[in-house]
Amino acid sequence: MDKITHTNGKFIQLTYGSNGRVSTLKDTSSKIWTYGYNTNGMLTSVTAPVQSGQTADVRGYLYENADPTLLTGITINGVRYSTYSYYPDKRVSQSALAGGEESDSFVYGTNKTTVTNALGQPTVYNFTTVLGEQKISSVERTGTSTCGASSASTFYTAQGYIDYTLDWKGNRTQYNVDGTGRIQSVTTAYGTADALKVSNIWSGNQIDHVDFIGTNGVAYARTTYGYHTSGVANGRIASITMDDLKTGKQKKTTYAYTFNANGTIATKTITRTLPAGTTSVTTITYDAYGNIATRTNGLNQQESWSNYDGLGRPGTYTDINGVSTTMVFAPNTNLLSTTLTVPGGGTRTTTYTYNNNRQVTDINFGDGRVKRYRYNAATRLYQTGDALGKFETVAINAPNKTVTSSSERHVAAGSTPTASVSGSFSSTTALDSQGRPYTASGNAGQLVNYRYDLNGNVESVTDAASHVTRYEYDAQNRLTKSTAADGGVTTLSYDNDGMLESVQDPRLLTTTYTYNGFGDVVSRTSPDTGTTTYAYDSIGRLYTETRADNVTITYGWDKLDRPTTRTSPGIANTFTYDEGTYGKGRLTRTNDGTGQMTFTYNAAGELTSKASEIYGSTYTNGWTYDTVGRVSTMSYPYGLVLTYAYDSYGRVSGITSNLAGASATLATNFLYQPANLQRYAWRFGNGLPRLVTLDTDGRIAQMSSSGVHNVTLGYNNA
Repeated sequence: MDKITHTNGKFIQLTYGSNGRVSTLKDTSSKIWTYGYNTNGMLTSVTAPVQSGQTADVRGYLYENADPTLLTGITINGVRYSTYSYYPDKRVSQSALAGGEESDSFVYGTNKTTVTNALGQPTVYNFTTVLGEQKISSVERTGTSTCGASSASTFYTAQGYIDYTLDWKGNRTQYNVDGTGRIQSVTTAYGTADALKVSNIWSGNQIDHVDFIGTNGVAYARTTYGYHTSGVANGRIASITMDDLKTGKQKKTTYAYTFNANGTIATKTITRTLPAGTTSVTTITYDAYGNIATRTNGLNQQESWSNYDGLGRPGTYTDINGVSTTMVFAPNTNLLSTTLTVPGGGTRTTTYTYNNNRQVTDINFGDGRVKRYRYNAATRLYQTGDALGKFETVAINAPNKTVTSSSERHVAAGSTPTASVSGSFSSTTALDSQGRPYTASGNAGQLVNYRYDLNGNVESVTDAASHVTRYEYDAQNRLTKSTAADGGVTTLSYDNDGMLESVQDPRLLTTTYTYNGFGDVVSRTSPDTGTTTYAYDSIGRLYTETRADNVTITYGWDKLDRPTTRTSPGIANTFTYDEGTYGKGRLTRTNDGTGQMTFTYNAAGELTSKASEIYGSTYTNGWTYDTVGRVSTMSYPYGLVLTYAYDSYGRVSGITSNLAGASATLATNFLYQPANLQRYAWRFGNGLPRLVTLDTDGRIAQMSSSGVHNVTLGYNNA
């Protein structure tokens, strides 16, 4: 076999080496992947196609065992990513990623395997033989100093299908599977008052409908699936109908298809039935290769994708306002750049660079901002940084079970603020043997301890002052009770359908909720607001809201489910969309009893004006932007204009105004913390500095303006 061709024309072409193994693979775009082998015929490398001037991505495969067929490691461009070791019987004894942050050791026994992770947590997997096949029968978690011992079990039918499972707390999930392996029903919290059931009704190998059954054994909702039964569309979804079995309301969506001569989908039409017999139709078209070409929404607004390469990557996207973005991809499929073409405003380009594992390392925005990401040899993200190359580092110490976050800390001084390095921001979190936060500690005695129940739900939170908040859960793992450190108790209960029914606060005041079968709130009764009722239209959009004072608010919606009206006695609000050159998909006007507000946008979707007409008078705010999308000016109704300046890294460096009839400085000399870009100092136009000192935990410790203002903040550890 030297070529595989899809009916749409896309292909993979193979060539073979003298060893009879695949040596190259060429795709529809004529990009070539290369495969290397050792003398034993084992795969040693996979080299991806490369952009001119760039280093190719190469995955290497190592065979360092006495048995030359056993994979012992993987490298990424020569840097070791993983290591595997084996017992003499060729079963894996250890699997580890570089640096030891992730490592699993394996010990095999009769019908069991013990796996110990890098944090020292042993887990025993027990097996049973069902119809000649080994299946997991239970998982035992050995107790450690930070995690309690427990087990979870799986039981099987005589036919080899799952009968039921018991989670770490013994909660049972019951499965009903027929003789062909089709799941008839799944019941969670089986055998308890909290049991909820999902029942599947089949027609052949297709699900006809799904019933959702409450704790009282009564179905409250149903989803029914219809299928096309002839032609090329045979077997595809024709309709999805959702029934609220409590109120009788129904939501229905239908799906229709046409096909290209090669059998690929040409169009997909999605029709939703709206109130009053109207419909909202979304039409998606595809080219002969199966690539999406256009999508037209219920208001006939169309977006499009074009200029595809042989791998199905679009070169151009045009939004519903006719504004285009071009995309450039590397031969190895990495997105290299996106360029937004702004009519009359030039172009805005964002570029992306990657490491040899195809992970994004730098995102360069046109305004000078840069987001940087760095990864260790195990491919874990461990640093995030800024345009200046300053990083926040997250280090994991598996032997000590700790995660430490740190970044350079700056403090400011002087009438013209200048920065100096003063230690670092840092935090440390100790992990339990399952890798969950166990103790989070700060730099001034802060401490938060987390403890978990056997299912991993947070059971208690204790601070440095020994204040404990406790949590309780039901068999569905839903919160039922929280007890605060001061003894205040909040209880939660759930209705037959599994929805939150009531919340009682520590003052013994209770708020209750009722729902329809779709899970929408129908009523809310609160000691503070009385009873509020809600009604919904046939597709689930809020139609009326009636408050305790008998005032009813009525809502209207358009075909895209955007609110268009909100009316109540004596008050009418309207919301209008899609007006103006670039207004499609955006709010462009609101009206109320005082007048109206209108909004305009530029091609990039940025707000350019807001005109507020209030009792006959108009007040206009305006915004202008530079060619890379930063706010240049902001104008106010009475002529005040603020002008913004930026440094080469895209950060605000100065703000001026025309308040006195001429340009006047409001603030300048802004300073930003490394890595997180938190603004912490600047100089006002009157020459006074504003200095914000952050402690090593990142909290505000002091705010000062020399000789005028000085506030010091202290924190307790409660």
